Amino acid sequence: MSFISLAVRSGLSATLLMAVACGDDDSNNTTQKQDASTSPVKDAAVASGNDASSNTASDAGATGAPDHKTLRTFVDNVVTNQIVAKDPVVLSYFVPNTQANASPSLDDIKECLATQVGAVLGNGDVYPPTTALASGYRCRGDMAAVHQGVGGGANENLGISDAVFTAFINDIVNEAHAESLPQALLDKVSPVLLGLQGQIVDPARKDAGAVCYKGTVLNASGKCDVPDGG
Repeated sequence: MSFISLAVRSGLSATLLMAVACGDDDSNNTTQKQDASTSPVKDAAVASGNDASSNTASDAGATGAPDHKTLRTFVDNVVTNQIVAKDPVVLSYFVPNTQANASPSLDDIKECLATQVGAVLGNGDVYPPTTALASGYRCRGDMAAVHQGVGGGANENLGISDAVFTAFINDIVNEAHAESLPQALLDKVSPVLLGLQGQIVDPARKDAGAVCYKGTVLNASGKCDVPDGG
């Protein structure tokens, strides 16, 4: 299978990390329904019968899906090997999450992502989790609120363009390719998440190009000048 084909099939799993990037809303912390327009996970998590007292699955179970620990390791690798090491534009959108006392923190985001992917793959995880993470943060499921600021309040419009979205997809694809992620898993994730781009990308900045967070540009050092704390 060509790398382009791999990118098409696996790309939408990349939207997960963006999906949990900002904000907190207790009203969204319920098991997601089957309406794909408002939920990144259809019925995999609901059908699993997972105990609501736990956010993770201890093993892959009958589905053969990777367990939570395995997925969390993969997410850590994506962030370290692809985003931090090679993609300053995408990384800039997470700078606020690395600040002291940030909520969610980058670790929170990675934990939410691993849970979200696990729910899609049917490993017993439920997304959004019914309980808070160890940090106290609650993962969210409303993609439009998280990314486009829909609903106002603490919701921020991140101004994500198609180019940034695509760059982020490529980060996930590259790590999946490096780790020889089974195609069957990518085939299962991608269709469920296919509709998320419209919720994540800001229509007003759709064609803005690969612009850093807050509209800044790459400096002479190849980094984004991002204001601390967002």
